[in-house]
Amino acid sequence: MDTSQFPRCSLADLASSDNSSVLLVNSEPVARQLRVQALNEDSSSAEARFETLQILPIEQWLVKLWDESFPSKQVLRPVQLLAIALKIVEKSEYIAVDALNTQVVARQFIEAFELSELWGITIPENRLGFAAAPEMQVFAQWQAEMQQQLVEQQALSHGQLPQALIAMLAEGLLELPTQIVFTEVLEIDGATQQLFDAIGNSGLSKFTYCELNSPVGGGGDERKTIEPRQFVAENIEAEVEAAARWAAQCLQTRQAGQPPIALLLAQPDSYNQPLLNALEQHVYPLTLFPQQLAEGELLEAPWRQLGVGKLTDFAMIASARDIFALGLPEPDIEVFSRVLRSQFVHEYMEKSAIRAQIDLYLREKGKKQARLKRFLKICEQQQDFEEN
Repeated sequence: MDTSQFPRCSLADLASSDNSSVLLVNSEPVARQLRVQALNEDSSSAEARFETLQILPIEQWLVKLWDESFPSKQVLRPVQLLAIALKIVEKSEYIAVDALNTQVVARQFIEAFELSELWGITIPENRLGFAAAPEMQVFAQWQAEMQQQLVEQQALSHGQLPQALIAMLAEGLLELPTQIVFTEVLEIDGATQQLFDAIGNSGLSKFTYCELNSPVGGGGDERKTIEPRQFVAENIEAEVEAAARWAAQCLQTRQAGQPPIALLLAQPDSYNQPLLNALEQHVYPLTLFPQQLAEGELLEAPWRQLGVGKLTDFAMIASARDIFALGLPEPDIEVFSRVLRSQFVHEYMEKSAIRAQIDLYLREKGKKQARLKRFLKICEQQQDFEEN
């Protein structure tokens, strides 16, 4: 989504506003962190503040928006959708009777089904002939069965939710906040983008862009450039001690409203405890000497262990890794497919239809690997075909 034309605000502006707002983020850990930050910005009345400001993962907000409209259909939880998918897979003629783990197949099918719903992908009948790839034929059949099952149960999957909300919006049945606030890291799929376009056209909500890295209300694009530095340590203990000293120095010079700092661990199992020991020594020594606490002072270390997983769990970073992988001699077709479907590749909305056709073409060929030169040639040919 192009947010360049949206009015700018900071988290402090949202926390002090009396207008109903929803700040959309990608995950619950990020939402929790921002809720705490919002309370620090304006702690006059926490209960009243979160009546006007909601900070929610985008999927959770869509479900909440749906439930508050008193709909006739229920949005299924992942485990409920999996139960339906398992029945479809297990009775399918394409699955061997002695298949060991149909649940894995069902999970992969659900992932593909949800993506097809979010991006409006249907396989044309003329693609399902004798020469069609077997997995394409299987998916088309299972997709139709899943859609039929959801209709019969008066239910929706998460992938179908944006289009259902668009229909509710057209009927005037959605209760929207005064403003919907976006952030620079928000990941938006095709169907959800269409929903936001419909909301924008309705004029019922104002779109705003929150500059999470800016402590100043009203924004601006000024950002401090940080020069990367490399540090070589003899062992883990020396490495985490240097990191703890650096963190302590940053906290001493940190000004109010500045974003928190983060320490990322390449191998959490090996680094976690040594790092905690170093932080206790250099950042918050009172952890080691609680008897030095002043009367009434609580022991509260100024850090939190988020445990958000690997860096590649973040879609943007995983997409960047896939792009680097294209430089391998013969990358897997799956790598090309993920790059083609990535919303972080330039012009992903404008070129999504062409890229979907290229992805389909590669899969129809049935090869597991391809060369980058051949891939670029196919992209060029498909582009020329679409233009002509």
